Amino acid sequence: MIAGKITGRKDILLNDVLEAKKEPSQSGFIIEGAKFVADCSPEHIKQVFVTDAEKYSVIVSKFEKVYEVSSSVASKISSAKSGQEVIALAVKNNPPCPEKLVILDRVQDSGNVGTIIRTASAFGFGVIVSADSANPYSVKTARSSAGAILSCYVQKSDLPQIIPDLKRRGVYIYSSEIDRSATLLKNISRNKTSFAVIIGNEGCGVSKTISSFADEKIYIPIEKENSLNASIADAIIMYETNS
Repeated sequence: MIAGKITGRKDILLNDVLEAKKEPSQSGFIIEGAKFVADCSPEHIKQVFVTDAEKYSVIVSKFEKVYEVSSSVASKISSAKSGQEVIALAVKNNPPCPEKLVILDRVQDSGNVGTIIRTASAFGFGVIVSADSANPYSVKTARSSAGAILSCYVQKSDLPQIIPDLKRRGVYIYSSEIDRSATLLKNISRNKTSFAVIIGNEGCGVSKTISSFADEKIYIPIEKENSLNASIADAIIMYETNS
């Protein structure tokens, strides 16, 4: 339903969405695009902003707080260069942590992080993101996750602290390495009830500090080093460890 109209770029009703644009987090992040927003469950949506209430009547009827905004306001709250006609402020209650995890060590491309979250959700994994990885709640990451950011377990953590804690809880740690002396992926130790896979930085892989926590270092046999995108490598490993 239409909760009101906003034409001023300094309207107090924009405070929350502008804060989420500046510092996206689990408690407030932006998703953009009519299809993306329309596919969301109302429980995840705090506010919706549309430039044309009649054009987007389906969205207006679905969510509780929908504001019709001027194109100027839409441009201010949108991250797209040309602006978006439908923008929503989303919030998330994290689901329980699953027994299978992907740990991202300095994965800095938002598209990669979003794609990994999408793949993790498909295979039943949760995702732990290092503090120096791309923000899992940025607009680009959310878009690349194809909505999985709303349902997948995602935690942003200091890896040198959380990985030892996981190990104490019995989680077996694999580390994906650019190292031919590591265990070939097809030969890894299997039948682990609870495990995590570390995926490293796009350019230089898993850091030595984080790699040192691994119970087993694994290697995807490829002909050219560094030729696999981080999200592709992650998908291959998730499929293999899940089988």
